[in-house]
Amino acid sequence: MALVVAYSAKEDRDRNIGYLEAFTGLGFLTGPLVGSIMYNIGGYMMPFAACGILYTISFPFVCYSLIMARRRRIEQFLGSPV
Repeated sequence: MALVVAYSAKEDRDRNIGYLEAFTGLGFLTGPLVGSIMYNIGGYMMPFAACGILYTISFPFVCYSLIMARRRRIEQFLGSPV
């Protein structure tokens, strides 16, 4: 939540917090269902392995997004490209 508040423009902040809360709720609703399906297919390690793989795949994209958001924020503050 702090990253959304810190890196969102003031006019988009409310909408972005709404998206964050909506997808958090969606994850809480669908997570147990998906986890139980994966457990039935692959056993105890399957949900944990899938979570680890998804985190590993998404990590570079999250880092890139944060770097670009910070760069935009610095450009807005300085008024010129970095």
